[in-house]
Amino acid sequence: MAAHLYSEHLVNIRSLTIQAILSSFVNEDTRIWLSGDGGDFSLSHESVTTTIKLPVAVPDHARGNLVLPARPSKDLSFRLRIDETANLAGRALGGTTRAVEGHQGTGEKRQVGETTTIVPWTSRTLSNQIALHCNKCNGTIMHPGTIQQWKDLPSESWAEMMEFWHCHKPAEPADGTHQTAKKGYAAGSTLTIASTIGLINATSFILATDDCTNVQMVDAAQANDTTAQNALVCSSCNTPLGTLDSVTNSYKLSKLALSVSHGAERLQSFSVTKWLSCHLLSAMDDQGLRRFIVTSKTGTHKALLLWLFTPDLGIASSASPENRPLRVTKVLWKQAPAEAQEARLDAHSLSQGEIEMPGFELDALRRSLEDTAALLPEQARLFQDWKVALLERFTEEDDLSI
Repeated sequence: MAAHLYSEHLVNIRSLTIQAILSSFVNEDTRIWLSGDGGDFSLSHESVTTTIKLPVAVPDHARGNLVLPARPSKDLSFRLRIDETANLAGRALGGTTRAVEGHQGTGEKRQVGETTTIVPWTSRTLSNQIALHCNKCNGTIMHPGTIQQWKDLPSESWAEMMEFWHCHKPAEPADGTHQTAKKGYAAGSTLTIASTIGLINATSFILATDDCTNVQMVDAAQANDTTAQNALVCSSCNTPLGTLDSVTNSYKLSKLALSVSHGAERLQSFSVTKWLSCHLLSAMDDQGLRRFIVTSKTGTHKALLLWLFTPDLGIASSASPENRPLRVTKVLWKQAPAEAQEARLDAHSLSQGEIEMPGFELDALRRSLEDTAALLPEQARLFQDWKVALLERFTEEDDLSI
């Protein structure tokens, strides 16, 4: 590759940065230019032309800032001022999916500041005629008509928040009686699972075991680094699907392992990376934090420290297999030290949230973090002692009902 092109649109400061990392020094034949509408940036070097579709079009008044340096250099960088009214439509919001045709919907959107977290497959977008399938082999996991009612679960920390409110609410009677058993919720509360009723959170379906088919437990003797003894796999292809909750006798099936269909229409599924970013962004929304320790109950999995450095970012990279801008979350990450995995009531731990996921999801997260670093220029893949990754996130175009 003669050049690696990379661009970021920083919405808050109305700035577009463009970087070009060349295989050799700029010479008299090196040229850069924009397309007529300012949406594409091209560089010609060593008789090779590389083009990226920018996350936002460059206005006419900023074109004059695109000038090659007078001194020989392999690292070109341009920062352009972008008007607030710059046209974003159809660029960084683009997305791809194996979609179910004719069922455009709104899904769930969580507004936090200027960032909207889109969560597909909620109770508002699923009907009782949908079926769930293994995303690898398309084997049926739940038949149409099995679930008569879908219900969205509140955030995973809702019980703890309600417990805190109950203990500190005003005008509490001073009779000294303990009302935990009567109030209907507690931090240790468990869900009641009923057949034909499907529960949904941002990244999982929770279903009665009788409502599912083609799902089996991993044999204890066969459990390995990517599975725990309560792990569930597809009976047809042995792909991890989720975990068994032995207390409620229910299956917690990961959305990233599934696809959804409605009648005879095509399967709808999304990339693993988008589901993982959805998981992280939902945790950010629920816990009000951007730094997390991510763990798994499977003891062989090493915990990760994550920092959601920029939750919503428009980027373009010539290293992307798709010739389009991407909407991503910039994540800084590193291996968690052993002491970070133990509970500590200090200032650092109080500013750091916790995310627990099945072993196969944690493995997928690590792979995505490692793989997506290739979108960045090499010198931008490290920040102090953190590694840098870009996880693509859901967009409006991904948000399809079934």
